[in-house]
Amino acid sequence: MEISSQLTETAKTTRVVAPASTVSVIQVVISSIDANPYQPRQYFDEDKLQKMADSIKKDGVLQPVILTPSGIANNGRYCVVAGERRVQAATMAGLTSIPAIIKSMSDADTLRIALIENIQRSDLNAVEEATAYSVLIENFGFTHEQCAEQIGRERSTVSNLLRILKLPAEIRNDLVHERMSLGHCRALLALSTVEAMLAVRKQVLQKGLNVRQTELLCKSLCNDEDDATKPKAANPDLEHLAAGLRDHLRTKVRVSGSGSRGKIEISYFSPSELERITALLGV
Repeated sequence: MEISSQLTETAKTTRVVAPASTVSVIQVVISSIDANPYQPRQYFDEDKLQKMADSIKKDGVLQPVILTPSGIANNGRYCVVAGERRVQAATMAGLTSIPAIIKSMSDADTLRIALIENIQRSDLNAVEEATAYSVLIENFGFTHEQCAEQIGRERSTVSNLLRILKLPAEIRNDLVHERMSLGHCRALLALSTVEAMLAVRKQVLQKGLNVRQTELLCKSLCNDEDDATKPKAANPDLEHLAAGLRDHLRTKVRVSGSGSRGKIEISYFSPSELERITALLGV
């Protein structure tokens, strides 16, 4: 990529160019760099940042960050597309400038590239990744399928991750800080109320329940809910069928009727939940 020779006062003119590459690396003054408003990563480990800063003090920044012009064109400011942690660590190390590659791109591309970089480095927790997909869908009109294609994920992975945004903030915070796993959270999603989710969360944290124990507890609570609403003279075969459907679809399912005719009620609680269930049903 060619970089314009009209560099701003905030960037040094020295360029370092790899012999076999047309991509120019320039030194950009750190004070001219703004955080990416679409940065999917929200949690930065302070200890890891400090270790990176110590490494930068010793050996410098070995990999350039990727920036895009921000705000009004040619105003001399840049937005981080990839490498925000390096910018933070360089600041901590006392550097005033950082090697960078400048690319012009849209907000959607800025988020997409930042998301890809963090996923490839396994730097995002599940909540951050799900939130980034949600922004692509809500702000830029992406479908679940388009998110999956752009990021290199399975469509089902995107849909399942989006479901965790339905969890209460307390549980999402537990996931971020690794007090609970993604498996725990998936089990909690089978519950129909926030109150039930928080009640199970309390037991998981107090008793140290593993994922399987949590699944069994949630299944028991779901069955209790069904027992409160089902007809007294329930058909054992139909109840067995409903239990199997609940396990497969991970949502509330109710089967009523006789051996010859009846109805199946499948509950969903969001558009993404409906999309997940219909995918499981092959619709």
